[in-house]
Amino acid sequence: MNGSFTMVFFGTEVKSIMLETRKFLDKHTKEVIILHFQHFLNVDATEHENIKQFLMETFKDLLVPYTASLVNQLTLDDIWQDAKQVIILYNDNYIDANPFLWPGSKHTYNPWPNTPSIPVMIDKLDQWYFLRSENAFAVTQAILTPDVETIMLNTNQDLETALAQRVNPAAAGWLRGHPAGLHGSTSSTATSANTATSFQQRYN
Repeated sequence: MNGSFTMVFFGTEVKSIMLETRKFLDKHTKEVIILHFQHFLNVDATEHENIKQFLMETFKDLLVPYTASLVNQLTLDDIWQDAKQVIILYNDNYIDANPFLWPGSKHTYNPWPNTPSIPVMIDKLDQWYFLRSENAFAVTQAILTPDVETIMLNTNQDLETALAQRVNPAAAGWLRGHPAGLHGSTSSTATSANTATSFQQRYN
C-alpha cells in the first residue's frame, strides 16, 4: 500500500504517519483521535481494501465501533472505559459492513469558506456555527483560498505570508468567542492559506 495524506500541495506518506500515530497512542492512553479519510485520488476498490486492512491491523484494539443509534450519546468516559482511542471516519462508498468504519459524510460537518477574504470567511463561520448537528463532528475550516486576483497581487511573496499569517489571528479570535458545546468549540480546526502552511487543532 502506497499513498499520501495531502492538503493541496503537500503530502505525508500514509503508513509512516499512521504507525507514528499508533506509537503516540500507546504512550498516551487517554488521548482520543479522529481519523477522517475524506477524499481519495486515484484509489481503486482493491487499494481501498488494502488501506482498510492496514488501518484495522494498526489500530485493531483501539478502534471505537460504529453504532448509528448511539453516536450522539457517546462520551469520552465511554471510550476510556472500553480502553479505545481511535474513531475512523471513512468515505461512505467504501465502508461495506465494517463495524469500525464510521460514515464520514453522515457524521462530519465541515463546510469550506472558499474565499481569500477574512471578513467573508468569518461571516460564513458565524452562519455555519448555528447549523451544526449533534450527530456530527464539526470541523471549522478557517481557511483562506486564493483566487486569481490574490495570486496576481502577491507575486512578490508566498501564500503563507499573504494569507496564512493574516488568517491565523482572526481564526484564534473567532474560536475565543465561541464556547464549547453543540454550538461551541470544534472537533478540529484548520487554518491556512489552503496550502497546508499552518494547522491548529482543538477538540471537544
